[in-house]
Amino acid sequence: MIQYNRLAIFGGTFSPVHNGHIKAMEAYANKVHPDILYIIPTSVPPHKVRADSATDRQRINMLRLIADELDVPCEVFVSDMEILRGGKSYTVDTLLALRKFSKTLYMYCGTDMLLSLDTWHDPCTIMNLATVAYMQRESDLRLNESVEAKAKDLVERFNARLIKIPEVPFEVSSSEIRERVKHGESISHLVPKAVEEYIYREGLYI
Repeated sequence: MIQYNRLAIFGGTFSPVHNGHIKAMEAYANKVHPDILYIIPTSVPPHKVRADSATDRQRINMLRLIADELDVPCEVFVSDMEILRGGKSYTVDTLLALRKFSKTLYMYCGTDMLLSLDTWHDPCTIMNLATVAYMQRESDLRLNESVEAKAKDLVERFNARLIKIPEVPFEVSSSEIRERVKHGESISHLVPKAVEEYIYREGLYI
């Protein structure tokens, strides 16, 4: 069994993977310097309802198209572990499964997710197992204050280990991309070329 000193996890629905994901992955990996970055598409996300037409295999294929192109200082692995596990994709289950590969785990968390992290399934175990890295999702100073207050709260209540990634994310959503495809609008500035070509070749989101 391969053992890594530092293993970083980046999860999401990825339907489709887009330039915002890519920028976040690169900023995250360049901040925490893992030996390997696990990109893990969810099976059934517990916090939202999937409203897209892409199959699990198509989401995996799109991620594999971008994996080798990431500007990161580590190995990249697209994992189907949550898809194979089936059911709701609880982060705590993924962390428990991956700790056998590394004693030092990192997980990426967007601002909206950080604000609700204490409501996730078994948050105490999550924050015991992994260091949480987060990016500021919005430039609104009022939200900045909310995020900083939540970070302080998580440290005090759960002894959470947090890392703030200083980069400003590229604002785009997968739902916006799906709507643009549906209405025949360009997505070339929102996704890598290989992903754009795959979407049109497979007839996704129409």
